[in-house]
Amino acid sequence: MVKKKTSLPAESFSVGVLCQSCFPLEVVLFALPNRRQPKLILTAGSCRQRWRESAWLPAYRLSARLYRLAIRLAYSLAPKFFLMRGTTQPQIDTNKHGSRPPGTRNNHFESVGELKHEPNLRLVVRIGTADVRQKLTLLWLDQSSNIVKVTKLAATPLAVELVGREAQMLAALPSNVGPKLIRSTENSVTFEPVLGKSIAAKLPASPRDKLWQQIDRLLISFSTTIPASSLPYLASLNQTKVFPASNHPALRPLLEADARAINWVKDLSDRLWPIVIEHGDFAPWNLLQTENGLCAIDWEDGRLEGFPGVDLVHYIIQTGALMHKWRAERIRTYALERLQDAGFTVAEATATLKLAALRDCMATGATEQHKMQSLRQGLMK
Repeated sequence: MVKKKTSLPAESFSVGVLCQSCFPLEVVLFALPNRRQPKLILTAGSCRQRWRESAWLPAYRLSARLYRLAIRLAYSLAPKFFLMRGTTQPQIDTNKHGSRPPGTRNNHFESVGELKHEPNLRLVVRIGTADVRQKLTLLWLDQSSNIVKVTKLAATPLAVELVGREAQMLAALPSNVGPKLIRSTENSVTFEPVLGKSIAAKLPASPRDKLWQQIDRLLISFSTTIPASSLPYLASLNQTKVFPASNHPALRPLLEADARAINWVKDLSDRLWPIVIEHGDFAPWNLLQTENGLCAIDWEDGRLEGFPGVDLVHYIIQTGALMHKWRAERIRTYALERLQDAGFTVAEATATLKLAALRDCMATGATEQHKMQSLRQGLMK
């Protein structure tokens, strides 16, 4: 069977639009890992700047990190091989800032004040996957290649919705939980960078592992009001806004979408449940270790009326399936044990696992690979 290529959405970015909208036309541009499928666009700089800025080429798995290392070395020593030919030739008259004249800019860029030329800052652009959620991430750097601010720019109608949701989430987050919002527009959000290191993409064997303790503390801070009490996680959540499971704002859409959820929710009926802030894509690649503890980034799938335990289950599913290559049964066993360690009964843990898997199916069904959807369906049995 011939595998169909994923087509670009009708309103997605092209490299040409990117070059003419984000950079002055006289600026020489380079593309990594190559010109045909660019993921990172950079401007000319010193060898040190090329080395530091090329580190923003996306890579998480070991094989991808080794490939990135080779690309970074080649780009630092021989940048001419990564030149985006033709981008230095003017294609349209420009104003003094190097941007398109009024009325000629692409609709995606009309309201983004950050795209005005800032002579004291360097700009690196990461190009998101060309799908219905496509975005650009603009990294604004000082002359030492340190990030000053970050702008996410939507490329599709769905991405506009996601960027707007992230702006809403960042405005509501408690301190040190996520990035600090600077400003937002209809199709962009700009925020301060989170300075930290990536965490290990693993599932610790012991609930007393330092990583799990840090994750618990972060999840506690997702409560709408940060509680002063200590672990365990479930008992520490803010109890001022509580609902029966059958009427919980986070569960109502699931009850309407799938009849099986009615029986699952019955197992949660023995107590009232608080509202928590829900990240929506709580996974190792969206967590950074900072001097203040763990901090979560990429809040575009978040919501302010979430259910306890859903982010925890999502973390286990994503890490177990994608990093450990676990099957559904092993993920189920691990998740149930972890939820019980956090204060859930066996019945509550089982119901929360199924509801979290259903939420993931509903949230990612349009773009997720079939293998992950099958795994989630298996967890709901």
